[in-house]
Amino acid sequence: MTPSVIQRSFRKPHILNRSFAIILSSGFLLLFLYGQASPQEPSKPSIRALPLQEQKITVDGFLTEQVWAGSEPADHFVQQRPQPGAPALGVSRVWIAFDQNNIYIAADLRDPSPSLIRGDDRQRDASFERSDSFALLIDAYHDHQNGFFFETNVLSAMSDALVNREGGEVNLDWNGLWEAAAQRTEEGWSVEFRIPFETLRFQPGESQIWGIQFRRRIPHLKEISFWNPLTPEQTFYEVSRAGHLVGIGSAGQQRRLSIKPYAKGSYQFNRTDLRDDWEVDHDAGGDLRYRLRSNLVLDLTINTDFAETEVDRFQVNLTRFPLFFPEKREFFLEGKGFYDFGLSGRVEPFFSRRIGLAQRRPIEILGGGKLTGKTGPYGVGALYMGTGKEEEIDLDSERFGVLRLTRDFGLRSNIGMIGTHRAGDEEGEGNTVGFDTTFAPTGNLVANGFWLRSDSGPEGPGEAGFGRLHWRDPFFRVLLYHLRVDESFSPATGFVQQSDLRQTQGHLDLRPQPGSGPVREFGFKGEMTYQTETDGD
Repeated sequence: MTPSVIQRSFRKPHILNRSFAIILSSGFLLLFLYGQASPQEPSKPSIRALPLQEQKITVDGFLTEQVWAGSEPADHFVQQRPQPGAPALGVSRVWIAFDQNNIYIAADLRDPSPSLIRGDDRQRDASFERSDSFALLIDAYHDHQNGFFFETNVLSAMSDALVNREGGEVNLDWNGLWEAAAQRTEEGWSVEFRIPFETLRFQPGESQIWGIQFRRRIPHLKEISFWNPLTPEQTFYEVSRAGHLVGIGSAGQQRRLSIKPYAKGSYQFNRTDLRDDWEVDHDAGGDLRYRLRSNLVLDLTINTDFAETEVDRFQVNLTRFPLFFPEKREFFLEGKGFYDFGLSGRVEPFFSRRIGLAQRRPIEILGGGKLTGKTGPYGVGALYMGTGKEEEIDLDSERFGVLRLTRDFGLRSNIGMIGTHRAGDEEGEGNTVGFDTTFAPTGNLVANGFWLRSDSGPEGPGEAGFGRLHWRDPFFRVLLYHLRVDESFSPATGFVQQSDLRQTQGHLDLRPQPGSGPVREFGFKGEMTYQTETDGD
């Protein structure tokens, strides 16, 4: 085939992608306007939060406060492993209380062999798999999609994360404001949490219903148990499987306005070469956060400083594809879930590291703002920022804009759209638009997909499409998906690991579980991946 023919084949319209786009966009409009947002939930356990009047709680791990003795706890934890569905051998009891500014969680965690309780990790955001640990997942919006994860172990180490897309995205780089303290007792150990309402986001109102789930690990028993039972194929981060927290009354007495300014400067006197030379370097700026409501937050920044940002983990690239470095800057991590779209690390129309970073070096961010939150079933993420000129690498000053809208329907389903814009003072503009959807008609079946189109590729406009079917039950796991990325698909504000790709994958996983004997589970898995370039090679 001659080069001219190859070039024409790349530019040929893709009927399948365009048909998929029409179906998605039509479904988006219908469901965005008329989708059912509040279906019936299955029966779930519930716990009532107790209001604190004049009482004060000291977060020290000792459950000496009277409020913990005068209410019904969440108990009757159920094993997920090693014996799914059996009562937990370690008895756990959990209480919740709140005041105007904070929510408190206390847990009495008893153990049949207290001397075997162990903790061997104090690192922030560790997995605690080898430690006795207690974790909670809070779905403050009660949208069955997004949540806040908090965990501690017997050494009072802390781990937290933002959970989005029903556990599809777990962002451990987020560090919220909260505290925890644990203590050993004669019968096991106990723990207390204090989580400010400012750390959470939730719908306004006097009568709150939140989703909440508790998990306990006991390594010496090899036991993992949950308050609302989970089967072995289900995960803790599946927000829709959480129980209910009721009784949160007039929550949301947060500070509506918070300001974080900064100023820095340095002065150096140089007398080399018989010259007296003063070098002066100074700068100032800051961030402002204003809570329009408990569920809607406006963030503004001017002359942004990222001096406190954690450095990237060192990676060695042995492939021909670009490396993916996750976002670690606090300004972009807050509310990140409202912008998530696509396949993380593979195809993303918006990748916030495109703003203020180029060639692994920081670029001056002049200013900008973002609005994130949820109103009923609708989620919104809107961002606009401007960066300065960097003459050393011949980079023009640029402007970035992102708009992301979603609508929930059903317990675990949603549909959404995204639009991104990037423009410089001298170079052309780059725009990307896309639609996505997740459909979960049952607790075992999930179907999701997306379509994207960019106009900034080297060969002109390009498209990307993805579709997946996933079935899970205690015996079967079945996965089918198809991904297509045009060679010319290049979102100006996004990340694409590999273009000119057409990939189909499927696997069948069988997990028989004997009722008795030394083997808990057998696994038999077959997998097929077929990958070509978009022209079929």
